[in-house]
Amino acid sequence: MQFEAAKLAGHIEQLKSLRNLVCMNFNRIFAFSLFLVGSMASAQEWSVTQIGPGPNKETYDLVIGDVRNDQTDRVYVSTKNGAVYEWSYDQSSTSWSYKIIQSNLKGLVTIDYGDARHDGKNRLYFTEFVDQGRLFEAEWDGSDWKTTLIETGYHSLSLVVGDGRNDGKDYLYIGSTNVGTWELDWKDTGWAKTQLHFQASEGVGVVGASKNDGVNRLLFTSDKVREYTWSGSKFNMDSPSPKIEWPDAIDIGQGRNDGINRIYANCFNGRGRLEYTWNGTSWTETMINPVVHRGDLYLAAVKADGKARVYTTTSEYFKGKAGNFLEFEWNSANISFDSTILLDATSGATAMIYAGYGRGDDTMRLYASNYVKGTIYELTNTNPYVRNAGSVGKPINLYESFSVTKNPVTSLVGFELVLPEPADFTIELANFMGETLRSKTYQNTQSIQDQIQLNTGANTYPSGLYYLRVRVNGQAFARRVMVL
Repeated sequence: MQFEAAKLAGHIEQLKSLRNLVCMNFNRIFAFSLFLVGSMASAQEWSVTQIGPGPNKETYDLVIGDVRNDQTDRVYVSTKNGAVYEWSYDQSSTSWSYKIIQSNLKGLVTIDYGDARHDGKNRLYFTEFVDQGRLFEAEWDGSDWKTTLIETGYHSLSLVVGDGRNDGKDYLYIGSTNVGTWELDWKDTGWAKTQLHFQASEGVGVVGASKNDGVNRLLFTSDKVREYTWSGSKFNMDSPSPKIEWPDAIDIGQGRNDGINRIYANCFNGRGRLEYTWNGTSWTETMINPVVHRGDLYLAAVKADGKARVYTTTSEYFKGKAGNFLEFEWNSANISFDSTILLDATSGATAMIYAGYGRGDDTMRLYASNYVKGTIYELTNTNPYVRNAGSVGKPINLYESFSVTKNPVTSLVGFELVLPEPADFTIELANFMGETLRSKTYQNTQSIQDQIQLNTGANTYPSGLYYLRVRVNGQAFARRVMVL
């Protein structure tokens, strides 16, 4: 489960104390009231509809998934000082309806979902950003929603459900400004708690294999990114990069579609929207866009080519107006990200972003919340990305199919690939930034064991991190290779 907690933070140019950190979040609430709502402009390749408004305005966080465990995805939304509710799409009437899950909530409400009880059932989790914020769990019992109070005391905007221990199980993670960062693990009769960090953590959290070593890590942010790695007995904390300062949005994914995970962050202290690539010992920074204001950032594949792109919203807090809803696509020829406006600044689609099968069908769509109007914008690409799209090819579990036979290496990189059926594919040796150094192409092949030459007399490469990458059926997946 990728991230999906609340991610918006306030102005922090000279923020040095916890008191200022807390004040920052309340400034964010008033900043959103300045969003302009007006006419909407979108790129021609997108159709745009609106869902709502719901029972309360000030729509804040949203996630999409099969939380009822009935094989149907729905849209789940929270509001400020209001409610958590569910939007369902009726295919026969082609209309939306909502059901309130919980009301009378206080403060900004962050939501996420997952199988945190390890019983094969998804549940919805949400928390209030107030002094004694409540943490809730909501479960669909077959006819209605049953809400349970887990506990109180979290002054939190960070709520993440994910596999932070790399054991195939979801855990519930909370980052608060008053009691630090915690993991909650369900133990048959109650929640066992582990404290990861004692200092304040708020804003955004995400779980993912950010270093491409097959190890999930938990990332939480405040003044910097804190990275937690489970050692088998405890969580070890590190900071991925001192450059990732005051991010109010963060995600992990393949923004270049080259099989390599990277960290993507929106840093509103002047650094802008940034991409970070692990080089084996440290992080290399690439500028996506120099905007310095806050907003959300989310990676998704919502087009027929199956490629992931970076989607962002912007709130120009200091100027009292909203920014455009943008799409960023990696341009390998120009070695930069190209941007496209999906919705202009007057739309009000400037809060949180998510992607999913919100209508319960086979089409992946974008969703963005409108804080002031309480509506949700739904964006469908005119050539939509659907499950098992023919133009993309049937998805293959390359994590299990593709392996490096020896690691570390010196001059030859051995690999093995076993596909479910014959296909054309390419094996590439790339540096840590994903740039191809060598490649081999195979046609109509199902299983192969081979090697690719690293160093020759004419071309030698220094010791360090490299990737062996496979491209097949529109997919890309990379394995790390350490060269000595």
